[in-house]
Amino acid sequence: MSEEVTIEVNSIVNPGYILQIKQASGFCGHSSAKTELFKIVHVEGKTGKVVKEEYEWTFKNGTTLKAENPSSLLKQLSDYN
Repeated sequence: MSEEVTIEVNSIVNPGYILQIKQASGFCGHSSAKTELFKIVHVEGKTGKVVKEEYEWTFKNGTTLKAENPSSLLKQLSDYN
């Protein structure tokens, strides 16, 4: 059984910067799965230098947890559950 869910990710980026939104996904046999975990990367356009990374986990009910690093996000997830 597969279920498809649309998740909205919002972020503000400064002029001249590139915003990358990366979704965690995985594979098992012939199946693939996309998770509710997103990494948002702010890149300075001219130099390619990463200036900021954010992590977001969005639940099906619309609640979103945000953190500056994976450890903080894991702590929030354990507190949320």
